[in-house]
Amino acid sequence: LVEALKNALRDADAADHLRAIVIRGAGKDFCSGADLSALQKIAASSYEENLEDARSLAELFAMPRRMK
Repeated sequence: LVEALKNALRDADAADHLRAIVIRGAGKDFCSGADLSALQKIAASSYEENLEDARSLAELFAMPRRMK
């Protein structure tokens, strides 16, 4: 999901005709918490893998601030 959002934000940033971006979900449920399977992956991953994952998420959070 993180990579898909980053790619969509990159595409939107490159589209000069866009003035706003709306991010919405599908379905009737919303969860603001962590995915339990992702937490299991974190527990089984190395320090380096978790660090890269954290950097990728940090990049996603910073992207909207850097957009034109």
